[in-house]
Amino acid sequence: MVRYIFVFFCFFSVFLFGDGEYNYSFFGVGVTNETIKTDPKIKSKKGYSLRYGQQTVDWRTTLNFDQVKSYNHQYQMSIDNFLTDTLFGTPKIRPYLGATAGKVYFDKTRLTASQEYSDTFLGARGGFVIYTTDLLDSDIGAYYYHPQNIKEVDKLYGVSISLHYFYEW
Repeated sequence: MVRYIFVFFCFFSVFLFGDGEYNYSFFGVGVTNETIKTDPKIKSKKGYSLRYGQQTVDWRTTLNFDQVKSYNHQYQMSIDNFLTDTLFGTPKIRPYLGATAGKVYFDKTRLTASQEYSDTFLGARGGFVIYTTDLLDSDIGAYYYHPQNIKEVDKLYGVSISLHYFYEW
C-alpha cells in the first residue's frame, strides 16, 4: 500500500508543488552505465533511457523507460527537488535530490537462482541539471535502486547522462 501512495504522490507532485507557477513539459534521451550487484558477482552494463516529464521552478517529475543491454529494462517515476534556488535564484547549473519508484524486468536467462524475474524497487537519485539553451538542458546524475523481492539481485546503481528538450502544448 505504501508503494501505491508513493507512486500517486510522484504522479501528482507537479500539480501539488507548482505554487501556481509555470509547468514546463520535456522529453529526452539518455545513456546509463548501470552496475547490477548480484550474489556474488557485480556486473556493469551500458544502456539507454527515454524520458518524459514536467518541471516547475522548484520540482521535476519524470517518467522513464530504461533498457540496459539485453539484461533488464525498467519503468520508473522520479520526483526531484532543486536545492539551491532559494539561495541563489535560478542558476544555469542546478543540483537536485530525488526519490524513485519503479518496476524492473530481468531477462530470464540472466538470473539462475531466482524464480522472480520482475520486481518493484525504491531508490534515490541526485545530480546536476545544466541549462544549455532555453529549450535544452543536460542532466548528469547518479542513482541507487533496491529491488524488494529478487533474492539474487541486491542493488542497482549507476550514473546517467541525458538531454531534455522543453516544449509547449
